[in-house]
Amino acid sequence: MRFFFCFFLLFIFNIVFGQNISKCDINLSAENVFIHTDRDRYVVGETLWFKAYCIKDDKLNSEISKVLYVEFFDNNNNSFVSKKFRIDNGLCYGDFTIPMDLTTGNYFLRAYTKFQRNFSKKLYFTQVISVLNPLKKAKSIMQYDSSIAITDTVEKDITVENNTFEKLILKTDLSIYHKRDLVSLKVEGSVLKDINLSISVRARNSGFENHMVESIVRKNQELGEFSSFSYPEYNDSIYFIKQKKLLHNIDELDFIPDYRDLTLNGKIVSKETKASIKNLEVVSALIGNHPQIHISRTKKDGRFVMVFNDLVDQKKLFIGTNKYKMSEDIDILVSSDFDSEYPDLNPVVIEYDSLLSSIFSDIYTNFQIQNRFNVSYKINSHQEKAFPFINIKKPDFTVNLKEYIDLPDMTNVFRELVKGVYLGGDRGERFLSIYNKESGEMLNRPLVLLDNVPVFNTEKILLLDPSVIKDISVYYSKYFLGDFSVNGIVSINTNNGDYSSYKWEENSVFVTYEGISLADKFISPEYSEEVEKSIPDFRTTLYWNPMIDLKNINNIEFYTSDYCTTYEIVIKGFDQSGKAYYGYKLINVID
Repeated sequence: MRFFFCFFLLFIFNIVFGQNISKCDINLSAENVFIHTDRDRYVVGETLWFKAYCIKDDKLNSEISKVLYVEFFDNNNNSFVSKKFRIDNGLCYGDFTIPMDLTTGNYFLRAYTKFQRNFSKKLYFTQVISVLNPLKKAKSIMQYDSSIAITDTVEKDITVENNTFEKLILKTDLSIYHKRDLVSLKVEGSVLKDINLSISVRARNSGFENHMVESIVRKNQELGEFSSFSYPEYNDSIYFIKQKKLLHNIDELDFIPDYRDLTLNGKIVSKETKASIKNLEVVSALIGNHPQIHISRTKKDGRFVMVFNDLVDQKKLFIGTNKYKMSEDIDILVSSDFDSEYPDLNPVVIEYDSLLSSIFSDIYTNFQIQNRFNVSYKINSHQEKAFPFINIKKPDFTVNLKEYIDLPDMTNVFRELVKGVYLGGDRGERFLSIYNKESGEMLNRPLVLLDNVPVFNTEKILLLDPSVIKDISVYYSKYFLGDFSVNGIVSINTNNGDYSSYKWEENSVFVTYEGISLADKFISPEYSEEVEKSIPDFRTTLYWNPMIDLKNINNIEFYTSDYCTTYEIVIKGFDQSGKAYYGYKLINVID
């Protein structure tokens, strides 16, 4: 198994960095992703919390994927949430806000890795989530006919394995509690070592009832398979959906996995003929104060891959090619990270009756009380890295133009102020060169950056007004960026960091790129005599913890709230061998 993984990484290394490895048949198996949400029913504006488990070859901790793609969409394939979360040792947790403009109805939550996109979409984890919007109720509510069973076509090479959950015994110190009481929970099982678990304590009616699960399963076979983990109280077995793919050549892998960090994929084609352009050097840059410059080379089908590090939230990226090396105009096509194709799912309608009306009324009232008193049960627990990843280090020389008298043009700036940088070529096709005094080597056409963004037209640089330039830095030696090198670097920074009047050529694009969404932390109030008790506490989700470590704690503790009802404690998870675990218990909170 270890040999296989190392061998696979060599294949990935070849695809990303363009090194040659001989052709070889290899049988790849898909990953499985399972998600545990804090509940199944929400009102708009609430936070959905989740924990994800990535399993490959019956093992937790798939080393292939480091990014999970999470989407929230409706039956018409309209996507309302698209986010990426980091996978660490096969585990991922996060949260997102249910959009305020949704209409009351059932929606789908799906999660997958980029590596899974090389296989059937039936392997994407998909779960039904019910949403209430009091201001946008469903126009019509279809009645579900339980006599009709609708099944999906099963692809020939997909297999479904059935395994039994290992039941966990949950014991609380009491069965009935009062408002703001401390609950002490103990987890017991045959084996508790090296189990990774998540726990949700939620109002009982905020999860689906068995008849709702039965409706989901009957309407969509593949949702029935995923419901084995979503609703283990309905079925004590868990299904693993498996598929293998035989590759005769590594180029057959359509989607490169995020094996190290976020990968950006694209393709370069001829603008006129739309034919793929191979062996073309592509340069990309992260826009901002923490420069990342990456270089790739297109393969025979025109594809290229860039690996970016530590990108959080939305970022602006630059992608371009050096036009002087090209004989034709090109189009740079950047692939969408999220899958634009959606499964052929049958509608799962809301069976709206007096019971469901009462359920949603309580959830909505609880949320309104939180908003009225400006109470939040989550905090931003993440911090920006003290030293963000950059791959452009300290320069060898920097000149600050404000320290010198004004010069009429950039030609004079380079000639008079920037040591070791020279202009070459005829007017209209001039280029920069760097003289490396240590080696005595003249480095032609170095990488030129304008506010940390690559530029390829020296003539346009020379047209800039020197008064807008803050400083110019020089790297006199060959500079290595991954497996590629550039003939030194000339970095020009403007006063405002806005590129001044420079306009990039058509052989480059700027794109908005979705980085990693950092997870918030669920806060469960801790009540004591010193705590302010005048603020009402009405929570539908009483407690959420995606990372339970039974090796270091004997009991799980949390407080009840002012919301008197029956709560269900749901614990789910896996051990390192891919064995699934599940525990369930009810407690009551009275006045």
